[in-house]
Amino acid sequence: MSYNEGKTFVVADIPGLIRGAHEGAGLGIKFLRHIERTKVLIHLLDLSPLTERDPIEDYRIMNEELEAYSPELKNKPQIIAPNKIDITEAKEKIKGIENYFKKLEIKVFPISSATGEGINELIREVGKSLERLKD
Repeated sequence: MSYNEGKTFVVADIPGLIRGAHEGAGLGIKFLRHIERTKVLIHLLDLSPLTERDPIEDYRIMNEELEAYSPELKNKPQIIAPNKIDITEAKEKIKGIENYFKKLEIKVFPISSATGEGINELIREVGKSLERLKD
């Protein structure tokens, strides 16, 4: 991924973890091993009303699994990217999500992978986070 005048970083798209992943449920251990090599975690939260999922609960489960596997993983910098904000029902959830993560001091960058809205801001923030880790 390119950002900031030719600087780059590599993105690894890892499927969400299910409960029990740290104990080997699904492909959890394999995915967690990949996550160990990352520097920044981006939680892509699906806001689509069709999933009938609670994106905050999905985030909590992910962090429980990260911590159960290795407490160091939960302490990596995290960025929240609520997706599908091009859908009206999804966009209506943004304020609640931003309020929740503000309390945790985690930045939120709403995006739409369909329209590209918010993607550049997210990429810039990931780049900034990686540069802060170098300091």
